[in-house]
Amino acid sequence: MSDDPLKQQFEKNKIEFVLIEIDAGHIFAGLAHDADAPEKAKRNLVNARKAYDTVCDFLLKNDIPNQAVRRQIARGVDNLKQVLLAMGEKFDD
Repeated sequence: MSDDPLKQQFEKNKIEFVLIEIDAGHIFAGLAHDADAPEKAKRNLVNARKAYDTVCDFLLKNDIPNQAVRRQIARGVDNLKQVLLAMGEKFDD
């Protein structure tokens, strides 16, 4: 890790962003699951998928050097993907 405090804070903020985005995806998926109206369910499912796609895109463009954090993020992304699959989302992999 760099000795530059700004660089350290930037790296910390990147990780925090990813973890919050994963949490947001789970929240939106829960809202979609519990929605009483089809349009609410669809809107929240779209937002959950957007959170998933955002995290995946971010991970392709950014390195997470800390292995423990990388595993935590991978577990969160995998879990969110499983939730989305159970809700009918399709993936190209």
